[in-house]
Amino acid sequence: MKGEMTSWWLFYDVKARINHKCQLNNGRKNGYCLKYENEERVSAEKYKNGNKIKEWFNFIDFQRENKLSDLK
Repeated sequence: MKGEMTSWWLFYDVKARINHKCQLNNGRKNGYCLKYENEERVSAEKYKNGNKIKEWFNFIDFQRENKLSDLK
């Protein structure tokens, strides 16, 4: 649907810990996806209409290329 907002969704592992959280729009990854291992963030990915554009493994590189306000 045109104009529908992208919202954050949380996904959990079998031990009920956050595995990743992603911005979804109409059921597709659209925006950012933060991946976790043992409750620690290990990477950030960027998606457009379900297609992965890029992945960052450290915060400094991510911050150079993106606005933190986009994570809201």
